[in-house]
Amino acid sequence: MPLYEVFIPNENNDGKGRKGQVRADSWTAALKTGLKKVGGSEVDTRSLMCDIKTDGRMDVTDPKSGRVFVIRDLDAGKDAPEITNVQGRGKVDARPVAEILGELFGETSKIYDHKTLKEASNFVLGLAQKAIPSESGSVLVSDISDDDLQFVAATGPKASEVMKFRVPMGQGIVGFAAQEGVSLAVSDVEKDERFYKDISDKIGYPVSSLIVSSIERDGRTFGALELINREGGSSFSADDMAVLDFLAYELCSYLINTQQTGS
Repeated sequence: MPLYEVFIPNENNDGKGRKGQVRADSWTAALKTGLKKVGGSEVDTRSLMCDIKTDGRMDVTDPKSGRVFVIRDLDAGKDAPEITNVQGRGKVDARPVAEILGELFGETSKIYDHKTLKEASNFVLGLAQKAIPSESGSVLVSDISDDDLQFVAATGPKASEVMKFRVPMGQGIVGFAAQEGVSLAVSDVEKDERFYKDISDKIGYPVSSLIVSSIERDGRTFGALELINREGGSSFSADDMAVLDFLAYELCSYLINTQQTGS
């Protein structure tokens, strides 16, 4: 069982906190155990945003409180600086995220004009790339019959090729996000051990940065919404996560209300 180091910020989110080591099956279990061991109020792990850093560290944000928990797998053999202060991440877009979300709130109401899952997925993916400039993106839905994620929409230079693949639940960054019900932003996927290189290698498409939001509700996974290679060579931000999470939520509502779950 892996050994994790968990940093628990103070309730007032002043950048200070306590740190402890726990053994757990996953980082979510490590966080829950760490909260009990080190102290602190519980958090809903299904609503967390997880930003995996290039050094293997995970900055896990609780959107409700704004607190950032820092988790590191000590058995992964990765060296990283001592944790001293944890602050919110800066914005990449010039426009305030509230303005972007306000526009999307009106746009997403049109999702029910689309009668099929493929049409609705392409619609949401288009909104995502308009709000978060990126080279490519995709929507994957879970196949209950064999526990895989299958592509239902894709954009980018290799869109037609990627549609024939499936991603095992829990495998790769997308599969991990879907299984854990979290959001992930990775600035350099090649340095993340979760990266599922099989698809990238087979279609000859280099991936640098990636952001993914799980499509889930009440513990049930419906799929995932992802964007790849943010334009301008920058990394995806916390504001990008908020936008993608909103769109994933709206797509999830569509799947539930129209009973189109990919099964």
